[in-house]
Amino acid sequence: MPGATSDVPLLSIVIPTYNRAALLDRTLSTLARQTSAPENFEVVVSDDGSNDSTRDVVRSYEDRLRMRYVFQEDLGYRVASARNGGARLASAPLLAFVDTGVLAGPQYVESVLAAHAAPAPAQVVFGYTYGYDPQNPHPELHSLVTDFPPEEAVRKVAGASWFQDMRLPEFMAVDFDLSRMVMPWLFFWTLNVSMPAADFWRVGGFDEDFTGWGGEDIELGFRLHNHGLPMTISRESWGIEAPHERTHEANVSTLLRNCDLFIRKHPSLLPELFWAVTTRGIYGSVETERLRFEEWANRARGQRVSAEIESGLDTLPPLERTRRVAVFGSGTEGLPAAPPKNVELFLCDFDEGVLARQEGRGGDAVSTWHLSGLRTPGPISTSTS
Repeated sequence: MPGATSDVPLLSIVIPTYNRAALLDRTLSTLARQTSAPENFEVVVSDDGSNDSTRDVVRSYEDRLRMRYVFQEDLGYRVASARNGGARLASAPLLAFVDTGVLAGPQYVESVLAAHAAPAPAQVVFGYTYGYDPQNPHPELHSLVTDFPPEEAVRKVAGASWFQDMRLPEFMAVDFDLSRMVMPWLFFWTLNVSMPAADFWRVGGFDEDFTGWGGEDIELGFRLHNHGLPMTISRESWGIEAPHERTHEANVSTLLRNCDLFIRKHPSLLPELFWAVTTRGIYGSVETERLRFEEWANRARGQRVSAEIESGLDTLPPLERTRRVAVFGSGTEGLPAAPPKNVELFLCDFDEGVLARQEGRGGDAVSTWHLSGLRTPGPISTSTS
């Protein structure tokens, strides 16, 4: 593997932070003991407005790491903006995002570079993160990561169920092959992830409309996936998430708000399913729900519901202004020959094939949405089915 030049490292590790100087110190200490040559990577700390000793902690590593630091005013929880700010300052062709408090294994940098090395195509790499289960923190984890360096902690308890990355069941279900998932972006969590910088910026980076905790990383993963970037798992690029205080209720509140923003920005079936299960607290089951929709689509395919739709439209009173009408489950032959005057139809179905045939027949008065109807975007005044 070629090394970095004196001016341009191979990897930029961006760490967003806010008033967690002690935790940041622990993360930086693990990056300072990497097996990779120090010139191969840089660390960019992006400060979301801290008023503690964060800047002093960064300075204390400037003789051991290629450090960069960027500060943004404290205007609330703006981690998407902070990560973008760090990425703008980064100079390497590869970007890694690591959360404050993630303790990198000694071969982390080497493993990230190996995962992205040619001739492999450009891809997004999920680094395995031991100990990450914020809803069920294990009491032994704190003393483990305090008393032992990361590699020794992993050696001691790597097989313990409580120590595993909470995504492990989903990863195991596809034999760690994310190409077998329709929605691998659901597990694009920026506590430990890497990608080519060019692809990060090609899709626009993090969407800074997302504020507060949760969802901004998954939404970026959705865009990267739609951009065609393969997503893979690296168990070698591992870290351990050190336990720390969380504001669970506030985090859930902002996650739900951001889920709503997600579906409004991407009104389509898969984001809708993500919204539906997350707002119900059923984390990690979206792939299962998608399979159920496929089964329903197969059973419903070929149904003719045009007479039912026309009957429903006939009940609408005459209107001077245009009324939007949503039809959920439009069926193979669901489009009326001529919608009533001043009616704009929105045909919602989770069968893409059905919608494609409808689009070939529609006109200005007909739109199609690849949705289930669990969460319908846009102003709909009347619905029929």
